[in-house]
Order: sequence, then C-alpha cells, then structure tokens
Amino acid sequence: MSRSNDFTAVNPAKKYLSWKGEISIKKKDGAIVETNKHHFVYYDREKKENIEVPLPITFFVLDILHTVKGFNEEEGQGFYSNEIRGANFKTDTLKVRLGKHDEAEGLYADIMPGLKSKGAKYCQSVYVLMKEDKEWVINNIQIMGAAVAPWVDFCKNANVMKCAVTVKEWKEEEKGTNSFNAPVFHALPVSADTDQIAKDMDKELQEYLDKYFKAKKTENLEANAHKEAEEYLDSEEPLPTIAEQKRQAEEYKSRQPKEEDYATDLPF
Repeated sequence: MSRSNDFTAVNPAKKYLSWKGEISIKKKDGAIVETNKHHFVYYDREKKENIEVPLPITFFVLDILHTVKGFNEEEGQGFYSNEIRGANFKTDTLKVRLGKHDEAEGLYADIMPGLKSKGAKYCQSVYVLMKEDKEWVINNIQIMGAAVAPWVDFCKNANVMKCAVTVKEWKEEEKGTNSFNAPVFHALPVSADTDQIAKDMDKELQEYLDKYFKAKKTENLEANAHKEAEEYLDSEEPLPTIAEQKRQAEEYKSRQPKEEDYATDLPF
C-alpha cells in the first residue's frame, strides 16, 4: 500500500449464495424438529437474516477462485479468508480469520487439518452472472460442503465457461451415518448475445480482481518486509545504557592526544 496506490475497489458481487442441504431430526425445546433443506440462501444485510432462493436457478460462470469458509458453533463466528486462483492454491498463503481475529496463516495443506475440526471448510468462490427482475447482476455462489463433490464432477464433464448452468433438483446422498441433499447441476446452451453480455460483465469483475490480487501481493511483500525488519532488529546487539554511553565517551576522550603532544617544529 502507498499514498497513491490504495486499494478501495468494491467487490461487484451483489449477493453471496450458498447451498443448504441439511437433513436432520433434532430435539429442540422439548419438541422433535425435522429439517429437510434443498435450496440456496443468501444473507440480507438490511433484514439481517438468510433469504431462501427457491429452485430452479440459472447462472453463467465468470470466474472461479478458492478460499476457506465455515462456521464455528462454539464461538458463534464464521470463518473466511483471502481468495486464491486455482493455479496458485497450493503455493499461495491463506490468511484465515474467525470473526474479527486471526485464526491461521499458511499453506492450505498445512493449516486445514487443524481448522476442519473447528468448522472451517474448503470453498470454491464462483463468481456468476444471474438475471434478477430483468436485470443482469454479478453474484457469488460459495460452493462448499455438500455442493463440492457434485460441482467438481459437473465441471469435469462440462465447460462451464461455454454454457449456462442450472440447478432445478436435488439428490439425497449419504456419507457415513449422515444424510444430506446435494444440488444437481445441468448444462444449458447459451446464445451468442447472452454470452457477449457475460463477457462484458466479466470485464467489470476482472478489473476488480486485478486490483484485489495486486493489493494482496503488495500486502504480502510489506508483511515480509516488516518480518525481515523485526528479525534484523532482534539480531542486533542491544543499545548501551546512558551510563555506559557516558563511560565510552570519557574513554574515547582520554585516548585523544593532548595539545602538547603535537610537534611544534613543523616547517609550515
């Protein structure tokens, strides 16, 4: 960061959607509560509540990044981290926060074993184009939990940058003793006009991401510079006390030649 290069760009994503596929039977306040979710939700900041997005939904993928998300029940706080491009996911540093405090920093493979037990999850941050009330908007779909496996499988068989994606149904899955609903992704053809709209909107997104990654790179360089400075200072000998400085000054003064020590028969 500098005076003339401050990162103030605003993320163009209007909503952050995530899949809810919980199937459970719990006892709450003496009553049996059955849960069977199969929809997307987003958090409304004004209403301060999750808003359900009914199926079907259709979107166009603009970009896919990688991050860490999740929720810690004990703390009542959410996990979040910086976003990383796929090519750099194994080599770039993740800085994970839980609520407002730092939780972990390092490579994904190194820090995630200790974070998973606390509720942190791998997440694909998928920036998408969606049509809402006849208006095209950029949203973000956070693919994590039950949505990861079907999404990864879908991406293996479909070029998500060349098609539209729709979710209109779900499928009950099991993992160990847990049951859950997973979204089913389908590819749809996209017209040339709509594809051009997606490309035009993606320019706005990429302008933001270019600034975002540039700022993160600068932030990391500054952090490394501060670390090196701290290490240098730690390795330096401690400054002498005032008394010691005075003693050294007197010792230096005593070693200087006196005026009578200078020769007086110099030829000039």
